[in-house]
Amino acid sequence: ARSVYDQGICLMKLSQWADAEQKFSQVLKAYRQSKILSEATFMLAVALDEKGEVGTAEKKYLEFIRMSPKHSWVPRAWMKLGDLYTTKMQFKNAVEAYEKAAQTAGCSQDKVNADVKLGDSYMKISNQQRALASWQAAVDEGEKTGALGHVPEARYHIADLLYRTGTPEKALDAYQTVVRRYPQYQDSPWGMFQIGSIYRSQKKYDEAIKMFKDLIAKYPDDYWARQAKWKLDDTVWEYQYRGVLK
Repeated sequence: ARSVYDQGICLMKLSQWADAEQKFSQVLKAYRQSKILSEATFMLAVALDEKGEVGTAEKKYLEFIRMSPKHSWVPRAWMKLGDLYTTKMQFKNAVEAYEKAAQTAGCSQDKVNADVKLGDSYMKISNQQRALASWQAAVDEGEKTGALGHVPEARYHIADLLYRTGTPEKALDAYQTVVRRYPQYQDSPWGMFQIGSIYRSQKKYDEAIKMFKDLIAKYPDDYWARQAKWKLDDTVWEYQYRGVLK
C-alpha cells in the first residue's frame, strides 16, 4: 500500500493528476485495512480537485474528514473545501468550511489564512460586520505570533471596507497603519494614494500634496503613482484657489 501511495504522491508532484487518481483509487480498493487509507482518500480528493472534478472531490474531502476527524490534515481538507466552494460560488458553504479551517488550524499561519478567506466569503454574502471581525482576527493572530504572511492583505481589506462604508477617519488610520507597518507590501502605493485622497477630501491640502509627492517619488512607475499625478495637480489648483471656490 505504501509503495502505491508514494507513487501517487510522485505523480502529483509532476501534476499528473489522472495517473495520481488511479494510484490513490488503487490504494482505496485494494488495501481497506491500511493505515494510509484516510491519507489516500485526501490525496485522491486533491487529484480530483485539480482535474476539475469538483463534485467528486467534495465528496472525498468530506469522506476523509468523517473517516479521520482528528487527523492533522483535517484543517487542510476544510481549506480545500472552502476554496472549492468559492470556485463554485457557493459562498455560504465556503463560510462554513473556512470557519472549520480556522477553528481546527494546527498553526498560526494556517489560521490567519483561513480567517482572511473567511472574511472574503462573508463579504460575498454581504455580511460586512462578520467580514471585519474575521479580518481583524487574522491581524490579531498574525501580529501576535509573527505569522505575518497574510496580515497586510487583511489590513488592506479592513481599510478598504471602512472607506467604502463612509468612515473616512477610521479608514485613514487603517491605511496609515498598514503603510507604516508593511511598507514593502505590494499594495503600499494604493494605501498612499488613499491616504492622499482622504486628506484632500478633508481639505488638508498640505498633507495631501506631501503624500501624493511621496508616492510619485517612491513608486514612479506604479499605476497609482500615475493617478496621483492627476490628483496632485487638482489638489494644488484647489489649494491655490480655495478662496475663489468658497
